[in-house]
Amino acid sequence: MKVVNARTGAAFTASCALTPRERDILLAGGVLAHTRRGRA
Repeated sequence: MKVVNARTGAAFTASCALTPRERDILLAGGVLAHTRRGRA
């Protein structure tokens, strides 16, 4: 994923290795939202 600083225009490439559970938590909007959806 390319990350760009909107103010300076500086850019760099970033990546993040996630487990399937971590990905689900991020997509749900956090641990609390993930738990509320019954996916603990």
